[in-house]
Amino acid sequence: NYINAGQLNPQMVSAASAAVIDDILNYETAQDTIQKMFLFRSIADGSIFSLPGGDAKLAVGVEYQRPSAKLRLGTDDRGAIDAKPYQKSHRNSKSVFGEVSLPVTDFIDVSASLRYDDYSDFGSTTNPNIGVSMKPVSWLKVYGHWNKSFNAPTVLDTLPLGLGRQGGTIY
Repeated sequence: NYINAGQLNPQMVSAASAAVIDDILNYETAQDTIQKMFLFRSIADGSIFSLPGGDAKLAVGVEYQRPSAKLRLGTDDRGAIDAKPYQKSHRNSKSVFGEVSLPVTDFIDVSASLRYDDYSDFGSTTNPNIGVSMKPVSWLKVYGHWNKSFNAPTVLDTLPLGLGRQGGTIY
């Protein structure tokens, strides 16, 4: 605007008035983000019986998460962001999971796990994982597994902001 109004010549900035320079320097793009996470997780694990390759082991657990975020951003006079309201987002998720490890022989291990997650804003998902590890000789180990997974967007991803993120609902 100052260039179009003839108050600032980009090739001779020193000729501009002090008021124009002060006004230009009193301009910022600012962002204020606060993220919080409450997490509770409890896990129990141990041996359940013996197999030729060693003890079979089981682990089971539960988890509760409540992430939240609030964000404000703007391009204006310095400090103007302090007067802007926060955009907020939160969710909770409840999970149950378990894994079993079976050393079938001294050279074959089989493992399987299952995780169930229930999200307050994305529904639920069940994700299995099955793996086999074979060690036919001491210097070679072959491992293969199959799984299904899901990764929910972060609470910041659910805010409809121009941050290169996928927008969603404001809570």
